[in-house]
Amino acid sequence: MKSNLEEIQRFLADTATKPLLERKPKPSLPEEFQSMHSATFASKLNAFTQQAKDISKLLKDTMDCIKIPKHSKLWKNYVDYVNGIIIEGLAGIIDSSMKYISNQISSENFKKGEVQPIFDISITLPEKDILFEPEMGESEMGTGLRNIIYSWLDDFYSVASSFSRIDSGIGDYLQEIKEHTRIKKSLATIMNCLITTEVKCEE
Repeated sequence: MKSNLEEIQRFLADTATKPLLERKPKPSLPEEFQSMHSATFASKLNAFTQQAKDISKLLKDTMDCIKIPKHSKLWKNYVDYVNGIIIEGLAGIIDSSMKYISNQISSENFKKGEVQPIFDISITLPEKDILFEPEMGESEMGTGLRNIIYSWLDDFYSVASSFSRIDSGIGDYLQEIKEHTRIKKSLATIMNCLITTEVKCEE
């Protein structure tokens, strides 16, 4: 029982140390970056989905080992406890990756030379206008900087969707993650970084 719980905690803690988004040391074209990210993230999501199944199996093994009725209050309390560990673990995984994004797009970090731009951004000057590629905000084609970052966040959230609930067996942990204090705070930081960058580009 204890070893099964420790295995669950170890997986969640270890995964939180590795950002769900990977980048090259130097800037790359947006389409190249997105192609690389799609491939690497798909592999990670498959691993999460399998781990979610393994966690459910560990719980079943625990129940079989201690021979406790599934509907007993003691078992339900234990499942609630593990459920809380999973929610906090998923929040840690997603939060660490959101912090990674905010660090990578922070204008202050650029100034300090602590990070390189993620993308090669081209600038054209038709008459008195300034056009960026990719666009700084959202675009109808879904290729703007905000569109790209929103797609990364959606990928992160899909990790919570890949875990079937252990308390009810129905649904996932997406709602709890989106409402988690740490996630809300990190999301606000990312949005502030985006706004700062967009304002500077318009100056």
